[in-house]
Amino acid sequence: MLCASTATLANGPAAEVERPSTTPEGLASAFATQLSEDPDVPAFAIAVGSCKSIDVQMGGLRKVGGEQQIGSSARFNIGSNAKSMLATVAARLHDRGVLSLDSTVEEIWPEAAQKHPDKADITLAQLFAHSSGMPAFDKGSDLERVPPFEGAKQEIRRAAAEWFLMQPLETTPGEATSYSNAGYVIAGYLLEHGTGTPLETLLEAEVFEPLALDASLGEPRHMTGAQPWGHYVSGDVVVAYEEADPPIPPFLEAAGNVSLSPLAYARYLQAQLCALNGESDFIAPDTARRLHRPTKEGGSALGWGVTELNGAPVSFHVGGTGDFTAYAALSGPLDRLAFAILNVGGAPAQQSLQWLIEVMSLPDTEARQ
Repeated sequence: MLCASTATLANGPAAEVERPSTTPEGLASAFATQLSEDPDVPAFAIAVGSCKSIDVQMGGLRKVGGEQQIGSSARFNIGSNAKSMLATVAARLHDRGVLSLDSTVEEIWPEAAQKHPDKADITLAQLFAHSSGMPAFDKGSDLERVPPFEGAKQEIRRAAAEWFLMQPLETTPGEATSYSNAGYVIAGYLLEHGTGTPLETLLEAEVFEPLALDASLGEPRHMTGAQPWGHYVSGDVVVAYEEADPPIPPFLEAAGNVSLSPLAYARYLQAQLCALNGESDFIAPDTARRLHRPTKEGGSALGWGVTELNGAPVSFHVGGTGDFTAYAALSGPLDRLAFAILNVGGAPAQQSLQWLIEVMSLPDTEARQ
């Protein structure tokens, strides 16, 4: 069982795919039917939308072997897709002048910079864009090297950030793009340290509350209500994850461990899209465009991968916890968003990628001028 958030798709040349002669809503309806008939997908939620409208479809069982269907308030864990939420917290603080996206480790946490001078000039933006030079720590074997941390969650996150700062850089900061959960652990604690506010409170104040999202840190099965269980594939069988330890350990939460309802995720992506197109004050338009702009050619944006599909720029992310999977994408010029989230990891979820590409490759029938 992979106890870490999964990496974004690698950026590459524009993907050339056949454009289906249909609509995003039509593709969503057909895919919802396909998922509902797939015995290896316990439950799912998919959505397509624009800055003005959202179409969410969902269904399935909260746990294999049971009969209880998920409801509209069911929460799915989106794993690494929550990385964009951490970058969004920083973006909103940047807009208010609390912290800058260009703030360095030395400026925010000087005592850490003194101990690790090779990391002193790393910026928040570099951490969010995976260009800090920090190692990946995106595999279970890597995470097994991380020592146990004790104390309250904020103490654990500080200790983890200190430990990750001890690790050798893989590249010079700002030089290359290389996916890094370690960078997000450091970024999360920099936000906590720089504001004096716990991560949970920052996410609530800067993302969940302003958008009225039904969301929080943690895995759904331990939350109130009939929440979905996560599942993984063992051999040819889909099995519910019932281990006592959560798939995402507390020290890694800043790298992605948000659970939220499908409608909440749709609202979040819609807020990103509207801000990107200057139709929302959730994030200042210039800041939103910076979040979704690669920091270097072929590199990542801040909390997002970036690619091009049939001539249109697309921000995307793929996340997971090993027992939940999330695919999401949006495009400002197309005024379009789409996501698929499932309570299963591995092969059963991979069909969502092709669906997402098809949706985001549809021609723009109402092109923005």
